[in-house]
Parts: sequence; structure tokens; C-alpha cells
Amino acid sequence: MKKKIAIIIGLLVLMFLVFMAGWLLKEKFSKQSYVSSPLRLTDFKFARPLLVCDTNPNKANPELQSLEVKLKNLIDKEKKDKKVSTASVYMQDFKTDGRIDINKDEKFDSASMGKVSIALAFFRLAESDYSILSQRIKYNSGRDENFSQEIKPNDYAKIGETYTIQELIEKMLKYSDNNSTYMLLSFLEPGKLQELYQDLQVPGQMDPQKPGGYDYMTTRDVSYFFRVLYNSTYLMNDLSEKILEILTETDYKNGLVAGVPEGIVVAHKFGLTSLESNGNIVERELHDCGIIYHPDNPYLLCVMTKSSSTVPDIESAIKDISSMVYQYANKKQ
Repeated sequence: MKKKIAIIIGLLVLMFLVFMAGWLLKEKFSKQSYVSSPLRLTDFKFARPLLVCDTNPNKANPELQSLEVKLKNLIDKEKKDKKVSTASVYMQDFKTDGRIDINKDEKFDSASMGKVSIALAFFRLAESDYSILSQRIKYNSGRDENFSQEIKPNDYAKIGETYTIQELIEKMLKYSDNNSTYMLLSFLEPGKLQELYQDLQVPGQMDPQKPGGYDYMTTRDVSYFFRVLYNSTYLMNDLSEKILEILTETDYKNGLVAGVPEGIVVAHKFGLTSLESNGNIVERELHDCGIIYHPDNPYLLCVMTKSSSTVPDIESAIKDISSMVYQYANKKQ
């Protein structure tokens, strides 16, 4: 009788061990499974060109999970210190395709971030007629569109002067010049910019009289501008390369760039807008998004914020986030 009981207990233990082994294997492989979410162009009859493909390995990478927790804690600290009231972070590791998307549903005024899309629209036209970049236009506006900017451009289009389209694109991206933006939007054929937003499936209604006046966007929305450039899936290779080269020459250094070691190349665009009441700024939105060319582990980082604090305080928060992500990329070596 005792022998039978021992055999039954042994069988139950064996069944339990087999069950646990199966469960652990299921967890292991399910965490490595991918769910794809492709973004394709739809304006062709037969082809469906692939722009980007979001894949989610169910966050199987423990290092990425750890980084996400650290970033959330850092954002909570920055909020407690009143540097920001809201912050969203989108990060993509280009080597592993791992993603972090913190506060992903928060929408922001894209401000000058949308200037990257204007460059994309013009270079898209240049694919069929490269001479468009050499066309010259005169700045005939009666006012300086940069008059209200807190961070003034170091170089800008001047009233009465004539510039090529490419020169204006460079001023717009490198220095965030609103005068150049205004001229480019005035020259661009109506609907061309909206076509781009439809292709990327992001909000993008544009008011030509308000440079940067886009619908509100998430960090993931903005990430598409940089991802199609890095992957060279929307423009020809040499044209994607040219825009990214211009973005590496952006003269704003107080956000993402401040958080990485000197000499690390960053192709990025910043944007700043503010809400005023009775002549006083009551809220700012400061963003910085781009590609950090870590020598071994390049990645995309987009930080968008809302704050009632000063510009230097917000810049400090973005710098801290950038520094934390770079440390993660460095440890992967």
C-alpha cells in the first residue's frame, strides 16, 4: 500500500515538473514572438511599398525593461522638481528593434518638429526634378516671423533677400528659422505636405500663415519623420542622406546633444512653443527628437515636454533623459 502511494506521489511530482517546464518554455518563446505592424504606402494599384514596420518582441529584453523603469522614475523626479509637468519619451534601439514608449498617448504641439516634414516634402519633389532645390525665391513678407521666438535663430532669411530652396531648407533645419519656413510653405504646392502626412498616417493639417502650426502629435508620430530617413524608405538613399547630414549640423545643443559625450553625432530637430496669458508665458512645450549615432548601438530618441518652468530647467530634464539612454547604449557593448 505504501509503495502504491509513493508511486502515485512520484507520478504527481513528475506531472508537476513537466507542467512547469512546459509553462516556462511557453513563457520563453512567447516573449520572443513578434507582432508586426507595417506602415505601407497605399497610393499604388498593385504595390504596397513598406515605409516602416513596428515589431514588438513583447519587451523580452530585460535591459530595456530596466531602462524603461529608470526613465519613468527620472520623469517622476523631474516632475517633482517642477522642471516638467508632462514628458513623453519614445526610444528605438536600431540594433535590436527594441522600443520604449512612455506616456505614448500624450499629444503635443509639434511646433518646429514639423519642419523636418517640410524638408521631406521638398526632397520628395526633387526625386523627379532635382532642379527644384536650386530654384530661387525672394523673401517679400513684411515682417520677421522669428520675432516671437524665445530661442532666436543664429542665421535666418532676411526680408528682401533671395535664396535657393536648399538654402532655405538648411536655415530652417539648422537654425529653426521661421522666415525660411514661411517662404518654403508659400512656395510648396498646396496639398503636397498633406500627402506626406497621409503617407505616414500622422496628423498634419497645416496653416501656411502659422509656421509650425500642425495638429497635435505624439512622440511616436514625430518618430516617423526620422525613421523613414534612417531607413531610407520614403526618399532615395542620397536624398535621405542629405537631410540627415543637414540635421547633424543643427546648432541647438542644450537638449539631446548635451546628454551625450562630445563628438557623438546627433541628427536632430528641436521645437519650442509657448502659451501666454496677459503677456506672460504660462506654459512651454519644448521638444528634441533625433538619431544618436552611438558607434556601436545607434538609436532614435524623441523627448516631448510640457512645463511651466524656465527653458533652462526643461533643457536640463531633456539632457538627463538623453544621458540615461546613452548610458544604456554604452553598456550594451
